[in-house]
Amino acid sequence: MAVRDALRAVLGAAVTGWLTVAAAQAQTPADTGYTLIRTGRMFDAESGTFVAGRDVLVHDQRIDSVGVGLRAPAGARVIDLRRYTVLPGLIEAHMHMMYLENPAGT
Repeated sequence: MAVRDALRAVLGAAVTGWLTVAAAQAQTPADTGYTLIRTGRMFDAESGTFVAGRDVLVHDQRIDSVGVGLRAPAGARVIDLRRYTVLPGLIEAHMHMMYLENPAGT
């Protein structure tokens, strides 16, 4: 009986330890302020062309650097967009103002 109780205690401690480690690993990591975006194609606004396989490193919501094979800083969030075209720094500001062409309705 004592052996069975000891075995249960050891097994219970092992399961509790495993669950604790699993729960800790499942937590969202702290935001380091760095995001590395891997692109398939990227629009280069300076040359007006699309370039292949560039990485964009963003730090505190601003583009820090652009290059090929950039290393992600420790704890950085890495986003894989290698199947897509990325337009860094460009904002979609397209809108239609047709309703203002004749505001008085005359």
